[in-house]
Amino acid sequence: MRVKASVKSSARLLLSLTLAAMLLAACAGAGAPPKQIEHPIGEAVILRISYSGGFVGPGFDLLNHPTFSLLGDGRVIVPGAHDLIFPGPALPVMNVRRLTESGIQAILAELAASGLFVEDLDLRGAANCVADASDVIFAFHADQRDVTVTVYGLGILDAGSSCNGVSADELAMHVTLNRLTARLSDLDSWLPAGSWSEEWQTFRPRAMRLIVRNADADEPDGSGIPSSLVAWPASSDPATFGAETGFGLRCGVVAGAEADEWYDLLGAANQLTRFTRDDHRYVVSVRFLLPDEPPECVTPEA
Repeated sequence: MRVKASVKSSARLLLSLTLAAMLLAACAGAGAPPKQIEHPIGEAVILRISYSGGFVGPGFDLLNHPTFSLLGDGRVIVPGAHDLIFPGPALPVMNVRRLTESGIQAILAELAASGLFVEDLDLRGAANCVADASDVIFAFHADQRDVTVTVYGLGILDAGSSCNGVSADELAMHVTLNRLTARLSDLDSWLPAGSWSEEWQTFRPRAMRLIVRNADADEPDGSGIPSSLVAWPASSDPATFGAETGFGLRCGVVAGAEADEWYDLLGAANQLTRFTRDDHRYVVSVRFLLPDEPPECVTPEA
């Protein structure tokens, strides 16, 4: 009988110790920080949101900047606000600010909570209701996944919308992505304290894509404001600059000292400025190349 009692006592002790260990583990887990989501570092892209296609003019995709870029080093690069004046500035406005790692993790947690960045999605149901809309492309690279979510006509449908060809599930995804883009455009309203390591600054690129068009046959714009004439600054010939892209446009990339020269020159120009060489006039439009983008006249895969 004494042996049986000893076995029972040992069993009770083992059970008590097991329950105590489980309780301690649960308590420790309750206070543990959330798991860090892995992501690229340096100038590699974590998340990019861009527009493509739709009812747009020639060269749009070559000039169109992403609306949101988060890089592995924490930099957030977004378009800035333009003054509503005419003629407007020749240079686009892009702003940059750097997140801390906790700020990056807060955005990654927001993306994870959406439940949409698990596999590639191509949501095109809205094409049944709306013509000539753009695709909004979310390119996500984190948590050991590379996911592209493409949405036709994002922003057109909301929770109360009805569109034949858009399922309830797809409509719910539109609503989720509408909310997400709104949140990403207003980070300061919800990111926790300590998420930023610096204030917003003007983004100055290391390289730029220039779109050049001969303007000899252009009619006056009708405003009565004369075009300012500026000598083409580079040793290259604008008539053969870069490569042809169709619609009378040529595209080339400038970098280094040449990019600095063009940046300063375009910073003093406006949309009516014409660049001259050999008695010809040229319009020059510019698209900043972001740190991860190759110095090419193509629209790279995000």
